[in-house]
Amino acid sequence: GLQNHIIDRTQYTLLVSTVILSAFVPTLFAQKFFQPSIETMHAWGRIYRQKIQASAFRIMSVEDVNGEEHI
Repeated sequence: GLQNHIIDRTQYTLLVSTVILSAFVPTLFAQKFFQPSIETMHAWGRIYRQKIQASAFRIMSVEDVNGEEHI
């Protein structure tokens, strides 16, 4: 539009600014009002660590070393 002289420089600037702000403003809003609490983040971290430890134990279990499968 700008190169073909359909819109002028001011209109182009406003258009680009609007597109950028349409992504930026909702992100700020979400971070402000939907940010999980520290307690929630710690709880999710504990759950994640438990799942990682359980899967690591499952991978390195005695059955896997002996080549046996119990399904």
